[in-house]
Amino acid sequence: MSEYIYHAVDANGLTVDGIMTAESESHLDERLQHLGYWLIDVQKKQRKQNYVTSLSRVER
Repeated sequence: MSEYIYHAVDANGLTVDGIMTAESESHLDERLQHLGYWLIDVQKKQRKQNYVTSLSRVER
């Protein structure tokens, strides 16, 4: 599952922005429609990369 950042609209024209976990963009669209929203724009949230640094012992 991935996180998606979305922009959607309801039946009254009110917009909502959010982040939701879904299997795919189409699955996100289905979930939002179930909640009464229509998807306008979506992008997959970028994952932060963890960088591991190793420290070596310096001999004098």
